[in-house]
Amino acid sequence: MKNNYRGLIYASILGCILVLLATPVFAQFIPNPCTWNNNQGCGVLKLCKVAGYGIHPNPYFGFTFSATPNYYIAPVMISASPAPDVNCKISQPIPMNTVVKITEMNLAPLAAAVSNINVTQATDIVVMPNLPAGTVSVKIENNKVTEVTYRDHTDQGGYLEICKQAAPGPPLTGSFTYTITGVLTPVTVQAGYCSPPLEVPAGTLLITEIGRSGITMQACTVFPNLNSVSGSCHPGPVSTGGSVKVNVVAGPMSTQTVVIFTNL
Repeated sequence: MKNNYRGLIYASILGCILVLLATPVFAQFIPNPCTWNNNQGCGVLKLCKVAGYGIHPNPYFGFTFSATPNYYIAPVMISASPAPDVNCKISQPIPMNTVVKITEMNLAPLAAAVSNINVTQATDIVVMPNLPAGTVSVKIENNKVTEVTYRDHTDQGGYLEICKQAAPGPPLTGSFTYTITGVLTPVTVQAGYCSPPLEVPAGTLLITEIGRSGITMQACTVFPNLNSVSGSCHPGPVSTGGSVKVNVVAGPMSTQTVVIFTNL
């Protein structure tokens, strides 16, 4: 425990140093006409942070900003809370149509990587997220809040999505519940839909469908196929559910494993 706290302290100190180093001392910034008392024609940037799989609660992450036109936006440190909680900070007002590039500083002691960058309003994205670089560029809108959420994880975690569909025949209704090895809380999926991407331990996982009276699990499909474990799909008789094993790779949301359960 002491080592964990020491690591977090070192990461926080390093983050402060990096943020200070990233702030240009002699840069010639354009005067920002926007203030809290004069914010017509202005918007704000809301930056949020979530701790993904393997990240200890409440480490601090540093962020720097570069704007076009070249307004000064102060760097920030934000602590990350485990989902579903999220910690956010809001910028000073920024002139509308300003393009802001956000960069998460690389805090090596945390051994963390950006696993997802979500911009609440997709039309605000000017340059798509670059996860390895920890960057995204967004446009500030008039009288609006541009919200961006960063999520980090370690190389211990990956993403899994569970989908439920019906075999040809009578429509399938209601919800289905699944347990996943290494995940404490069961996952509920509505018939005909998919769960959100779930952060789970990387490696081989067993996903078990809890049986429903009168419902038979007929098949399971894994995408991509190379993440399936050969011969591991076990459809169950009525009321006993079924299970499948998959290999979840460590990585960002784009590398997720999708499992489709088909029932009748």
